[in-house]
Amino acid sequence: MMNYLLDYSFSEAEVNDFKAANKTFIVEKIDEYQELIKKNIIFLKDLGVINYKEIFKRHAEMFLMDSNAFAEIFEKYDREDLIAKLKSNPDLVEQL
Repeated sequence: MMNYLLDYSFSEAEVNDFKAANKTFIVEKIDEYQELIKKNIIFLKDLGVINYKEIFKRHAEMFLMDSNAFAEIFEKYDREDLIAKLKSNPDLVEQL
């Protein structure tokens, strides 16, 4: 369950910690919608967000958004400025 995250530089310990820290409902949805989660992780990685794992761990429900809507949230901001701000404050995604 959720082993696909290992392909995105998550460790087994991080995956297990995520499962333990989140409600069963979220864990099930993260597993059920693997392709969507993968697209959204890849989008952040390709955008240049280096702390995408931290953002995922703190705001996993956001990664369940439609991939186009997910991308639109980030694309309306200056890329370099957004990356710098997310690096210093991953919780900023709540305000986007």
